[in-house]
This record gives sequence, structure tokens and C-alpha cells, in this order.
Amino acid sequence: MNKIAVDTFLSYKFVSNPVVSPKGDYVAYFVKDTNIEKNNYNSNIWLYNVATGENKQLTVGNDAMNFIWKNCHTILFAAKRGDMEKGKTKFFEIDVNGGEAAHAFTVDAPVQKLVKIDCENYILTASFDNSVPHRAGYTVFDESPFWMNNVGVTNKKRTRLYLYNVKTGLSAVTEEMFNVSGFVLCPGKTDVLFTGAEFKDVSTGKPGLYHYNIPNGTLECIIPAGKLYMRGGFEFVKGGIIITAHDGSKIGGNQSPVLYFMDWATKEMKPILDNDEGIGGESVACDAKLGGGTGFKVVGDKVYYVTTVAEHGHLKCVDLAGNASDVITTDGAVNSFDIFEDKIFFAGLRGNEIAELYVLENGVEKKITHHNDELWATLSISTPEFLKFTATDGYEIHGYVMKPIGYEEGKKYPAILHIHGGPKTAFGSVFHNEMQVWANAGYFVLYCNPRGSDGRGNDFADIFGKYGTVDYDNLMEFTDKCLEMYPDIDKENVGVGGGSYGGFMTNWVIGHTNRFKAAVTQRCISNWTTFEFTSDIGAHFTKDQHKTCTEENAEALWNMSPLKYLNNAKTPTLVIHSNEDYRCWLVEGIATFQALKLHGCEAKMVVFNGDNHELSRSGQPRNRIKRMEEILAWYDAHLKA
Repeated sequence: MNKIAVDTFLSYKFVSNPVVSPKGDYVAYFVKDTNIEKNNYNSNIWLYNVATGENKQLTVGNDAMNFIWKNCHTILFAAKRGDMEKGKTKFFEIDVNGGEAAHAFTVDAPVQKLVKIDCENYILTASFDNSVPHRAGYTVFDESPFWMNNVGVTNKKRTRLYLYNVKTGLSAVTEEMFNVSGFVLCPGKTDVLFTGAEFKDVSTGKPGLYHYNIPNGTLECIIPAGKLYMRGGFEFVKGGIIITAHDGSKIGGNQSPVLYFMDWATKEMKPILDNDEGIGGESVACDAKLGGGTGFKVVGDKVYYVTTVAEHGHLKCVDLAGNASDVITTDGAVNSFDIFEDKIFFAGLRGNEIAELYVLENGVEKKITHHNDELWATLSISTPEFLKFTATDGYEIHGYVMKPIGYEEGKKYPAILHIHGGPKTAFGSVFHNEMQVWANAGYFVLYCNPRGSDGRGNDFADIFGKYGTVDYDNLMEFTDKCLEMYPDIDKENVGVGGGSYGGFMTNWVIGHTNRFKAAVTQRCISNWTTFEFTSDIGAHFTKDQHKTCTEENAEALWNMSPLKYLNNAKTPTLVIHSNEDYRCWLVEGIATFQALKLHGCEAKMVVFNGDNHELSRSGQPRNRIKRMEEILAWYDAHLKA
């Protein structure tokens, strides 16, 4: 068997975004893989034939972007090919029987999402830049937020809703300063629901809900911006609309949403599902997923949605009367799905495998793509072992332990405690590439879901104003439990690391204990005040998570900032950051590194150029390899010496 190394991911095929054809004959989906020569990712559309079970590659240009079914036998997709003017989007169409993709039309805007109305008309969202004239050599900021992670500088840029006619071109629905965050078209193709807000100086952070009637050209506000957290899906249903939202009154923005039915005539909102769980997406942490897809869909009088339950991503449904039921509850994660009659097609992670396409029919789940089977048969994979215990705070904590590849009972091995981001995400049993790299390099890998994690309801997720308290205690007690249950862990050689919230917590850990032999903090937070005023989400997230902000109580934020305690740190620490990380801006990593160095603690900082907060998951392949080399070398030098 071959060990999983820092560059093994270059051979992975990433399956995502299943979309069923109008008559249910085919399922189109993305397969993405790494292009190390171009230092990016290939993206092609594949096709599953429901009748024959055949999978075939449909596009070969490696540049396919968002796609839709134009009709029962034709796919319409965006791609960057040929002579392409900046700021425009080319669309191509291709028949299910293959052949050369033909140019369909070019939209004079950077299209983000496109939906068909009829053969000549579409509705779409596209980027619009209010910064005219364009400036060269310098950047102007005059609003907040002024940048967005994985997007870049967004100052005066908006996502607008447009109607598009293939003959006459674009017609704007929303105003120039209105930012659209999502939209859906009604089944009759006459009405559009969309979320968003207009702002000229400071964004509210809470979009409103709006309705546009296409034939009449009328626009109405249904829910004003600034009122609710619109977290999840929304859709047309018979007699009204479905809305996923919450008011944040319990634990802020991390609160589980409620599914509401709004009567179209009266606009009265009635809750139909309030079961203390996420709606419309799963949060199971994984660095071997690439691509998106649908996590929320209305079929008849039922709403199907993906959610996190404990440490797994499930698919559930609820009807308009509030009768809820489980649909897919297999361990692992349902990433995205589509439905046709009695068949549910989904991209999911099962066992030790990365995502493939599956179908659920008559209650039986069947794997229908095998893009990674040949490779997986050759790899040494450590299967996570589930561990749970009751912490001193009375809560049951769930976690996993991965044994090193080649493990021999009675032999001592170093270990790495890995902390997830979020904080409202969850580690599960699914394949996690970097942790497999460590296990293949001879480490025990320990990871768990402390208080603040997803999948266990609002009460468990509540660390509102409590960062670094109950969550820290859970992690330390989990480490103690692992050392107790696995005596072959060398307790003198245990490292700690994590990214984002996991980076915050790594910084917190090394400032509060010297029990770890080495640390790796990535895309971290060190100071909540600098985070508040530099992060793309900081102005809202800081108060949302801590019940206060710098203006109201700077001392409270300082007391919750790891930077305050780094004078106590003795743990050799590697700091990893990216220079385009606008979620946790570079200043957070610099402050951590400087504080450690100035107080005599061994430290090293590595800054990756041209990458952002997503480096470990979808960053430039060469940077991803170098990042893993740096992490592994740091742990090896301090835990295996």
C-alpha cells in the first residue's frame, strides 16, 4: 500500500453538484482535479445515464463553470475559452450525446448564477462595479466591508439581479448599490424571490427578502434588511413561500434557524419547523471537498434539506404541516443533492472515501460513480475510532482517534491534537486529507467537537461570550481522555494545531498551558479588536460572538484575545497565514508571531502569497503542498527529535 503524502491529493477526483435532467434520464455533475502545471484546478461536467448506469465525461476543456439543463438533452454552461474580454461571460451548450460544445451567447457581465425562463430569456446575478473610472496603481476604500475572502476587494462592487435576453442583452432589476445574495425563480417562471440589501457606506449584515414580478416589472420588499438572519434556503410553495431565518436572540448568528411558511396573500409568517438544527447545508469539516451544489429543495409540498446531526451530514424533509422525517441518515456526509420522482441523487462521503455520487431508491443507497476507487485501493488509510466521554461541565463530548499507519501495540508514538474551525462546524468520521498525512507519517491524530460545535443544538453550540472557557476545558479533557484510552501515545510528545477558530484556540492553548511540545496555528485570530476592524465579517461577527464590541467594552475583548496571554507561551509555534486572507487578516498572524518572538518563544512564520482563508481546502496546489511540508517538518522536528 502507498502512504498518503503531502502531494497525494494531486491524484484525487472531486465529485460535486448533481443536477437531474428535466425528464430524469441523466444526472450531470462536476468532476474537478488538480492541475499542478497551471497551479489550479480542472473542472469538467460528467454525465450519469440513469437507465444504463454509464458515466461519461461530457466536457474536456477543463474550464466548465456553473451549468444548467437548457432542455432534456442539452446542457448550458459557462467557460473561459477562446478570446474572452474581461468582465464578460461566455456560455456554451453541449448535447448529452457529446460532440463539440457550441457557443450559445455572451453576457456583458461576470455572471454568478443563471436560470432559464424560456428559450430566449434568463434571469441571472452578475457583478457590477460602481467604482468608475477604474483606478490603476492604487485602491480606494470608502465603505464597509471593503473586501471579502475568496473574492478580493469589493469596495463599491455589488451583485445585481438582471433579466437577460439573447437578442437584446441585459436589463437590471436591482439598483446599482443593491447587493443580491441569492435568488430563486418560481415554477411558473413569472416571479422571483431574492435576498439582499442596499448600502452606500456600511452593510447591515442581515439581508432582506424581496419579490419581483417579471411580466409587470413590479418590486416589493417582503422582509426588510436588518431584521432577520436569513441563514439557509427560501423557495416558492403552493400558496406562499418558505423562508429559513432566525432573529439571533438566543446565541447570536450561530443560532439554529427556523423554517417559516409565509402566506402569499397576508404575508403572515408561521413556523413549521423549529427543531434546533441547521437547514440547508452540512458543516462536517473536510479538506477533501471541492465544489458545491444544492442543499435545500422544495418538491411538491415537502422541503428537503441537508443538516448536521452530531458529527454527520444527513438529509431530512418536512411538509408544510410541519411533519418532519429522516431521509438519509448514513454516517458520513451528504454534501449536495437533487431529486426526481422517487430517486434522490447526492454527492456524499462514506467511510474512508472522498465524495462520489450516490442514489437513494426505495430506501436503498447505492454508489453510482467510482472516480477514486482505483486510487483508493492503493492507499494506506487510518480509520478514525470514535471516542466519547462526559466532560466536567456535564456535556458529552464526541471525538475521534486515528492510529498511525503501521501501528504496533506497545510502541510509543507522538500525537497531534487538531482543532476545527468555525466554531460552529463539526469533525466527523469522513476522510480528512491532512490528518491522513499525519497518520501516515507516524502520528496518532486526536480531534473532537467541543462546546460551540454544530450538530448538537443551540445549547451545545452556545459559547456566546465564552470563547476560551468551556471549549478550552473540553479540549484539554479530551486530550487527557485520549492519553488514558491510548497508552501508546507518547504523552511527552503531543502537538496542537488548527485553523481559523482552531487557530484562535491554538493561540489560546499555548498562552494557557505548556503541556504541548509543538504548535501550528493557521489563519488565526489573536486580537478581537484588530479582527473587528480588519476582517471582512469582523464588524458584525465580533459582537455577534462576544456580546460586545471594542467601542462598548474593549477590556472584555482584550481578556478574550489570545495576544494578551502569549507572554506566557513556551511552546515552539509555527504560524501559517495567507496574504489575501480577508477573513482573518494577515495582522492576526503577524501579531501572534511577533509576540512569541519578543517573549523568547521559538516561532516561525510562513506567509503564502496569492491565497486566502481557503488555502488548506482549495488553495493553489503548489502552496498546499508547501504548507503541508512546513507543518509536517515542524511537528517532526519537535515531536520526533
